[in-house]
Amino acid sequence: MPVFERSLITLLDETERRLEETEGRNTQEEMEEDAAPQESEFDKEEAESVPLPENDDDDGKNWPYGADGPSAKR
Repeated sequence: MPVFERSLITLLDETERRLEETEGRNTQEEMEEDAAPQESEFDKEEAESVPLPENDDDDGKNWPYGADGPSAKR
């Protein structure tokens, strides 16, 4: 095999190896970006400002969106 062809094949092999490495890194970065969002930290001031239910039969309709009312314990 002529030297020129050998050089081209070597260069092609190296390029394929680098491409595979780059694709692997991109896949890892995409998985990290798609990771489930973390819960936000507890906000003490917000918790203190949320009104308490008026009675134990509260069905949660007066609770702020996303807040766990008494029905969440069931």
